[in-house]
Amino acid sequence: MEPTIISNFSPSAIVAKSFEIFGKRFLYFLCISVLVNLPAYLLTVFFFNTNDVSTFLSPTWLLANTAISLFVSAILTSSLIKITFETLRGGEASIKESLSVCVKYFFQVALGSVFVIFLVVIGMVLLLIPGLIAAVRLYFTIPAIVVEDLSATDAMSRSNDLSDGYRWSIFAIVIGTGIVNAIVAKIIGSFFLPDQPALYFNCVYAFAALFTPLVAIFQTVAYHDIRSVKEGVDIEQLASVFD
Repeated sequence: MEPTIISNFSPSAIVAKSFEIFGKRFLYFLCISVLVNLPAYLLTVFFFNTNDVSTFLSPTWLLANTAISLFVSAILTSSLIKITFETLRGGEASIKESLSVCVKYFFQVALGSVFVIFLVVIGMVLLLIPGLIAAVRLYFTIPAIVVEDLSATDAMSRSNDLSDGYRWSIFAIVIGTGIVNAIVAKIIGSFFLPDQPALYFNCVYAFAALFTPLVAIFQTVAYHDIRSVKEGVDIEQLASVFD
């Protein structure tokens, strides 16, 4: 892909580019996703009875699963930023190089994800709409931490500024990924619930290993595009932070 300045922040263009990147480096993304999702999977198995169908209907499970999913997504995004940027500019990055970025920024990424999760989940519990507003305004927090070397709180403020003027477009990406995730979970549930809850759980996590990296790529490409549209920055300038 040739480095260019993006003139229009388009959700459809972001999704199209993300699928192209995902297809080019599918095995890389899948391997990193499995590595990142595995600890969350094991922790969930340890703390929840996945053989009991009532587990998946409880508010505790719904909140915990949402929080875990958001945290995993944040860690995965930080791991995939380098490989996504390199693919955008026609280069390559190894799994080791990508994970090294996650390790370098792990503390701030983890802290930022906790802050974002808290605001989003509390907003969802209170009235749903505040949670969606928080998710949109803070959508670029993790990329800002990694690419701009910001603290968690500074990255949240930066994300709020970057999203200004384009929040409906970001909302379309956020709600679209959420709807796809919910529909697939519902379809899987129709096959395996209530008789095979453990199999349902395993299938949901298998889908997460495939879908979560795509969501992370959406976020990274959207960050690239919003910086290009608002600040005239191209992929070479963004990716140079990893050189």
